[in-house]
Amino acid sequence: PAALFDACAQAGVRRVVHVSALGIDGSPTRYATTKRAAEDHLRGLAARGELHPVILRPSVVFGRGGDSSALFMNLARLPLLVMPGPMLTARVQPVSVLDLADAVAALLGSAQDTTGTVVCTGPEALTFAQLVASLRAQLGHASAAVLRLPDPLTRLSARMGDAVPGMPWCTEALQLLGSDNVGDARAFE
Repeated sequence: PAALFDACAQAGVRRVVHVSALGIDGSPTRYATTKRAAEDHLRGLAARGELHPVILRPSVVFGRGGDSSALFMNLARLPLLVMPGPMLTARVQPVSVLDLADAVAALLGSAQDTTGTVVCTGPEALTFAQLVASLRAQLGHASAAVLRLPDPLTRLSARMGDAVPGMPWCTEALQLLGSDNVGDARAFE
């Protein structure tokens, strides 16, 4: 991202809309560290007057065709869920990919004067278990039985995920689930 931002500045492209992620403040994960580094570089270019950026920080983005959306929809079809503890307690505010796309379009058009960081969240804070239950209800299914995966097995399964390239469940995901990923939805509206 830093190279792209530098190229924009060199080419005279002043407006940059950068989609980052909510929940990265204070996280020691590689994911969060690299997201913050990109944001910091962009802010530095803005402070020097080279770019006119806005940073979007969405919570969990949900929409047709998304990998995480497909995962949640598949979980919603199961009558029994065994979930790691953080998925039963950490809250997210899912945001529609269409709403996020509308925001990007507005920030490149009618809202071009907006700068800084915009938290992008849907209207309701839910745990992942509640999100899956909501999807299950929308599919017309009765409530699923939900069991908590014991913490030692949660940590072991996350370490096993580290060994599989591209696996969404890993120690970084477990660390990121350690805190809520929520914000004031009114600002995004």
